Amino acid sequence: MRLQQLDRRVRLLEVALAGRAVHNPLLILVEFPVPRRDLRAHEHLVIDRFRDTGSTVWGCERIASLGDDGRSCEPGGCIEALLERFHQTCHWRTVSGRCRMCAGTPVAGRDTGSEAKR
Repeated sequence: MRLQQLDRRVRLLEVALAGRAVHNPLLILVEFPVPRRDLRAHEHLVIDRFRDTGSTVWGCERIASLGDDGRSCEPGGCIEALLERFHQTCHWRTVSGRCRMCAGTPVAGRDTGSEAKR
């Protein structure tokens, strides 16, 4: 009787977890050219997650006031202003004319720098 109850519970757990995607995306921090300074008493560092491709999340540190926990885009989305900032100096954009991180976003088709796409 106990084995049947255990088997039933395991099946219920499997059904409950079947629709959930369990993954740990890789977080890559991008450093924007911002001068470092000591934090004031009412400040702390946050990570703004500005591009989420599912398996990879791109973020950058920012000094923020207490209570600001950082910004985060939706899965598969982006925070356009921060992605645009990154895109301006993207190595792949200047080498191949195509930035893979920006693919599928409104930023991908923009020519943001002085170099035209090849």
